[in-house]
Amino acid sequence: MDHIKKIMTIMDMDGHFQSADIFHRKQCISLMKQIGDGDYWTNEADVVFEDMSEKFNQRINEESLLTVKDKIWKEFISSMECRGTMEVSSIIIHIEETIH
Repeated sequence: MDHIKKIMTIMDMDGHFQSADIFHRKQCISLMKQIGDGDYWTNEADVVFEDMSEKFNQRINEESLLTVKDKIWKEFISSMECRGTMEVSSIIIHIEETIH
């Protein structure tokens, strides 16, 4: 049986790649804060928070990201994507079924 998992991968200032399951929100936020020694988060997150707050008619900020609906979280991740710096990928995990 195959299972598709979405992961977020970032490249830090040292050129290392780090990944997290997109539904591990705290870990994803922590990784985003490592991009560009924190400059990427500082320069981009507030703009995305403002746009999304207006779009969804609710306050979106770092704290609320931990509890918002998955749809809003996925849109936040998508809005923060930056080619070569932070990308979301799908991986296929194959699980062998055993018959007992």
